Amino acid sequence: MALPDLIAQMSKNICAFTGLSDIQTIAPLLNEASGVWLDSFTQDWFDSDLLDNILQSSKKLCIVSAELHKRPPNYQWQIIKKCKYLQSKNLMICTDKPKRQRIFLMIKAILFDMDGVLIEARDWHYEALNKALALFGYNINYSDHITNFDGLPTSAKLKKLTVERALPEALHSFINEMKQQYTIEYIFKYCRPCFIHEYALSSLKSHGYKMACCSNSIRKTMDLMLSYSKLEQYLDLMLSNQDVAKSKPDPEIYLSAMNKLEVSPNECLIAKDT
Repeated sequence: MALPDLIAQMSKNICAFTGLSDIQTIAPLLNEASGVWLDSFTQDWFDSDLLDNILQSSKKLCIVSAELHKRPPNYQWQIIKKCKYLQSKNLMICTDKPKRQRIFLMIKAILFDMDGVLIEARDWHYEALNKALALFGYNINYSDHITNFDGLPTSAKLKKLTVERALPEALHSFINEMKQQYTIEYIFKYCRPCFIHEYALSSLKSHGYKMACCSNSIRKTMDLMLSYSKLEQYLDLMLSNQDVAKSKPDPEIYLSAMNKLEVSPNECLIAKDT
């Protein structure tokens, strides 16, 4: 807004915003204005401290999003996300991408399933369990495993086999132990770093997201997989089925992760394969 127009609106007690940008580096009549129209015509020049100072003074602040000047907005939105007064009613963002912007600013943490998301280990678990079951003449075909068993802890799979196929309960402990041993052999043989997964987690980490792995695997298996895949360095928290009383699909493991990361459910994104 031109200075004469700003003065004219103020004289009529109309809510008027002064301007501040990489071109106009001093905001005229800042003390008298109702708010600040913050723009970045050529570059993302401001930091979160400037936003906090404006909002702390009880002034309204409207930020012009970078995509309106044909630049990617993520870097600028990340600056806004660091603002102490992010939830202030006086903060407004002028954007062509309102839904994407709201999600970007709202999400603080991402909770990952491990098998099928961070690491393609579904077939390792299937082969390891069948190898252990074969010691006693039992087998689960692949279709049945995907439909009825996939994602369950081994202990739950064995209980299901006892109910449906009369697997002796006395064998559970031994079969479970052998299954875990065979799984570890598959990890040593097949688990390797994946560039796409490392790049994705590294990028999310650089943008300030908290990240956790919430797995139905036992602790030893989870630690080995995340170590061999070189992903543990990006994670703030790792929870196994031994860290909770109820394994998935019960939500306890996710709620526990949220509590430990000090975020609310509305601030979390959960990445699962099913």
